[in-house]
Amino acid sequence: GRRIADFSSRGLSYDGGVKPELAAPGVTIPTAEPGTNEDGTPRFGTVNGTSVAAAGVGGAAALLAQARPALDATDLLGLLTGTARPLAGEAVQAQGAGIVDLRAAVAAELSAEPATLALPPFASKARVVRTITVHNVSTRTLRLRVSGDLSGEILSVALSPHRLVVRPGATALVHVGVRAGHRLPRAVSGAITIAPATGVAIRIPWIAAPKPRGSLLGHVRLSRSSFKPAKTFAVLTLPAGRLRLGAHPYVQPVSRLDIAVWTKKGKRLGILARLRDLLPGQYWFGITGRAPTGEILAPGMYRLVIRAYPTASGPPSRKVLDLKIER
Repeated sequence: GRRIADFSSRGLSYDGGVKPELAAPGVTIPTAEPGTNEDGTPRFGTVNGTSVAAAGVGGAAALLAQARPALDATDLLGLLTGTARPLAGEAVQAQGAGIVDLRAAVAAELSAEPATLALPPFASKARVVRTITVHNVSTRTLRLRVSGDLSGEILSVALSPHRLVVRPGATALVHVGVRAGHRLPRAVSGAITIAPATGVAIRIPWIAAPKPRGSLLGHVRLSRSSFKPAKTFAVLTLPAGRLRLGAHPYVQPVSRLDIAVWTKKGKRLGILARLRDLLPGQYWFGITGRAPTGEILAPGMYRLVIRAYPTASGPPSRKVLDLKIER
């Protein structure tokens, strides 16, 4: 049967969202090639990759927009995602909602926003509530049933209401309450199904990931803790983010990294460097002995305060290094 290619990128996204949202064929896809064969016939070949799959999804979106010209971009995404066909045995973070089904999307009468539901990382017992807006994009009143694969020992999901009546062009809200009994040992996923009495049902895939433990900053060090600014400089080595391989791999990027300089007495002089959206890795910075304003720091003791902010909610990881500016 069909499956996601080994080389296809997996999610989640930087902010913990469901990415990819859709899948499409992208292996050995026939295509025209420049030139002709020796007998004068057109040349053909095959191509692979996400760029091919993305082109297929883009074409499907264009045809759907042509077939349903009254719908906006949010509804078009909701139709494509809601009617996609999930691949058995593939995780949500690999396929999103599943393979695009243009025929079902054209016939669908419902769209949902958000089209996929990403829950915040769970570090311990917690409960969160999210809301899905259901839009009736048809010309008839729809009686809807809301259901899903919801309960288990690790995570329980409660839906309200279970039944809806939505007039043409109107919207309704579905509330999703998620409760974790303890820290999640792995990513947990499922789907919410909203089905009319007759017609095409839509699915909203959801995923909840465990909150990684530990600091976003590794062993931070300076090549020298004391130097004369006019003659030399120090190199700050900074491992940021976390990467774990194994049975339940994860990538924990850094949404923002700040390197600030403070006086020894606790006065903040400003930001020396600020970077955003960092993948896990080792980074190097030259510490020149100049203030954020450009002037050479006066001789004395200072502190470099490094903060790495997670992509989800939560406090930043923090490290402090002492620095001496010589005369």
